Order: sequence, then C-alpha cells, then structure tokens
Amino acid sequence: SITIEIFSTKEKFKEEKIIELNERQEKALEYLKDHKRITNREYQKINKTSRETAKRELSNLVKKGILKQIGSGRGTFYQL
Repeated sequence: SITIEIFSTKEKFKEEKIIELNERQEKALEYLKDHKRITNREYQKINKTSRETAKRELSNLVKKGILKQIGSGRGTFYQL
C-alpha cells in the first residue's frame, strides 16, 4: 500500500503585493469604478495632463496587471 500526504504550501508562498500608484492613476481607477472603461483622452481630461503622460501612466497600469488594454491605435481603451 502507498500513503500520500499532501501539505498546503499556499500560506508559504502568499505574498502581499503593494502597488504604488500616483494620484492621477488613483483618480483613473476611481473613474473606472463608475464608467467601466477609460481612454487616453478621458485620462488626459480627468487629470489635466498631456497625451504622452496619459499614455505612459496607462501603460504602467497595464504592466502592473491592474488594467487590460483593449484594441490599438485610436480605438484603444482600458478596463479593470
């Protein structure tokens, strides 16, 4: 006969991820709670920032796994 013991290692590998966001990114996430999606132009408008800053910060949120980019070019938008 064979006895197999399985131990949970879930707690051993559980990590608390602290994701640092700037004030504009936090504002965008608040916007997303009500609107379900955001475009670069909407990000610019709610944060009074440039196109390039919006692009960089939205891309950063995608890289961190917070947002998902849908589409490309002018039709691009972002969702949680």
